[in-house]
Parts: sequence; structure tokens; C-alpha cells
Amino acid sequence: MKHLISVLVLLLMAGTGMLWAYQDSSPNLATPTALEDMEGEFTLNHRFYGAVDNNVGDTFFGLNSGANVGVSYRQNFRYGLEANIGKLTAKNEFYAGISYRPAPKDFIVRAQVDLQYFSFDEPSQADRRSNMMLLISAQNKPLYDRLTLNLNIGYDAYYQRLINGLGLSIKLTDKASIIGEYYPVIDRTSANYDTRLYLGEDDVVVLGAKFDTYGHQFMFTLSNGEGMDTRHLSMGTNSPNSNPMANVKFGFNLQRRF
Repeated sequence: MKHLISVLVLLLMAGTGMLWAYQDSSPNLATPTALEDMEGEFTLNHRFYGAVDNNVGDTFFGLNSGANVGVSYRQNFRYGLEANIGKLTAKNEFYAGISYRPAPKDFIVRAQVDLQYFSFDEPSQADRRSNMMLLISAQNKPLYDRLTLNLNIGYDAYYQRLINGLGLSIKLTDKASIIGEYYPVIDRTSANYDTRLYLGEDDVVVLGAKFDTYGHQFMFTLSNGEGMDTRHLSMGTNSPNSNPMANVKFGFNLQRRF
């Protein structure tokens, strides 16, 4: 019930905005910062574990089945430099990183390079696991003021593999957009044996809607994965009967600029 109340509050808040947002964010993909100098951004993520069509009456579309919750903060400085920090409940994960945006935020294509340290509990290991990730994100200036493409590509040093994700955002009004993401697992058969044990049989697909207000962004998603970033979602997912759409789950993001 507490999860249901949280969602209802977010839906109500999403309809209160009077102006458009400050940044064209994506639900899970990293996007080059559009924050001004010395501005920051707080993000709260929920990815519910229960499928929306599984025992709907008992789980209320999966909202009573627990969730992977994430909180993060990114701080923009000057000259394209930024730092970020975050925490995920899944595997008690912590991460921190720095990034650099080489091109101006109003350039026709923006890009950002992120270097991130992460640490998490692996159930099969006695001590915590940790390593580094390098990620490049790119995003175009909206075509016809409507269409935005997002690209992530990087390297996960823990699993020793390339990671990637693609995103699309179509603006319907100044305050509402439909969004989609796709995370193809390109090394499902070529990764080393230990890594292949952690790769899912299906690619992750994310569909949703984004509502923009001045200083806030609200995103609501349906996805066959519970992750909330490129490093996790590019590892794929396992679905009943190998049907990616048979295990669709609800999620939401709340972002606030400071």
C-alpha cells in the first residue's frame, strides 16, 4: 500500500507543473548534463519486482512485491566537469563517479564521458565486489523540437564486457513525452564463461512517459528488467517462456534540480 500511495502522489504532482523541464533525461540511460554551473540534481528511482499482470488483485499490478530503489545526486561544477554519487537497494550497491562534457550543452550533439567506481554485495561471495566503469553518453539537439536520440556505450571492468543502450524520446507537448529504451546483449555467446552465467536470455526493453515541470521531471515506465542504468540493463533479463513481454514491471523516476 505504501508503494501505491507513492505512485499516486507522483501522478498528482506530475500534473501541477506550469513550465517545461531543464533537461532531456532518460529513465535509465545516462544523458549529457544540461545543468548550469554549480547546479545539482537529485533522482529517486523505483523499479517494482512484481509483474503488472501477475495476481493483479493481490499485488495491485506488482506494486506490493517489493522494489529496487535507487537514490542519486549529480553536481555540475564548471568547464563541463561534474560529479555523481548514488545508492541502490539491489545488492546493497554504492557508486561514485566523475564526468566531463567536452562540447557546450547547446551544441547540435552533446556528449559526456563518465568514470565510475562501484561496489556491491554478491550473494555467492563473502566480501564485497568492486571495480570501475567507463561510459560515453551522447544525445542530439531535438530534431524539429520533438525527436531526441540517446546513445550509451562503455566498458564494465568487473564483468570485462562492453555495455550499450539506445533511447528515443518524442515530445508530444512542452510538458509530456513518450520514451523508449533498448539494451541489446551483444556478447551473449562470446563473453567469457563466468560472465555468461550472469547474462539474461532476453534483451531489456523500456517504454514509458515523461512529464516535465520547472525544476522537476517525472517518468513512468513499463519494462521487463528491474535495473536502472546501462551497466545493469545491458546484461539482459530472464522472462517466462522466453517471452520478454510476459514479465513487464512498473517503475518511476522523480528528478529535482537544485
